[in-house]
Amino acid sequence: MNALQSISRFFFIVLGCAIAATSLAQVNPEVQQLFYQGYLAAEKAPWEQAIEKINQDASLDETKKLHAVTEARCGLLIYAMANQDEETYDAIADDLEESLETLLEQNAEDAVALAKMARLYAVTMAFQNWKAMYLGPKSEKLVDRALKADPKSPDAWMQRGGSRLFTPKTFGGDIDEAIAAYQKAVQYYEAQPNYAKNWRYLDALAWLGQAYQQAEQPSEAITTYQKALEVEPNFGWVKYKLMPQIIAQSSNK
Repeated sequence: MNALQSISRFFFIVLGCAIAATSLAQVNPEVQQLFYQGYLAAEKAPWEQAIEKINQDASLDETKKLHAVTEARCGLLIYAMANQDEETYDAIADDLEESLETLLEQNAEDAVALAKMARLYAVTMAFQNWKAMYLGPKSEKLVDRALKADPKSPDAWMQRGGSRLFTPKTFGGDIDEAIAAYQKAVQYYEAQPNYAKNWRYLDALAWLGQAYQQAEQPSEAITTYQKALEVEPNFGWVKYKLMPQIIAQSSNK
């Protein structure tokens, strides 16, 4: 695997888009549940239903609505990536970028919007990996700005963790830094209200476990996966893939 392919692989695997606790708190519980359902089931419909309900919610001002809608659109990006559905990506990417640009025009140091834009670049590079060499550095700079604006942004730490995990060492990859970044993401999600119902928290635990696994720390990986399943027993990605995988690898050694 060459350097460009390795960088593109990172941006393929980091599938999420940023969301802040304040944004979740500003949408009704039914929409929050749709976010959660869409992630766990890897389905398109819950994210589309969430967008419809957000647009119908007269209690949200335009900025709050933009944050909520961009989160749902990012969920659709996750679906598109998981299913290699380029049609869905093409249908939402431009609108998502335009909405994020609007938020950044309102506040250039909006850590949530910065992190979301960095993740949008990541998904763009997954579908168009020839863009990795110039969008990759732009994504990193956006994460730097997000962390400067909010050093406790779990979303930005997730992006930083993925970068260090999948980028080749010659381009700045570092497994120890990846683990540290994922640990911070988990820590800062746990500081948010109702974190156990935030799908991003589950995602952080899953990636922390995989970083431990790559670092050949199986006991830490298993402990992390167990923690994820305690929070959500029906977390299929961990229950049926990641946990059996690390247990099988450990038993073969």
